[in-house]
Amino acid sequence: MAAPFAGRTSGNPSASSGQRRGLATEGAEALVAWAFESHWARLIRARTTREELGAMQVLAKLGFTLIGTADDGRAYLFELEQREEGKS
Repeated sequence: MAAPFAGRTSGNPSASSGQRRGLATEGAEALVAWAFESHWARLIRARTTREELGAMQVLAKLGFTLIGTADDGRAYLFELEQREEGKS
């Protein structure tokens, strides 16, 4: 069983007025960069429902990996680990 997520965001980026304009990707990319560059996190986990295809596309663009499911398969769990310096 996955641990609860400490940081959460609300809303559905795929349903926003910025749909298909890259705004969710840009915002999520900035948040990930800040978390890693400030050493606030070395691993980031995300959770989305099966219906949130836009959110899953954003996570895929940022390099998140599907690690499992939750809520009897109704939600997907993703994670992104910070790359070590000098490794690609």
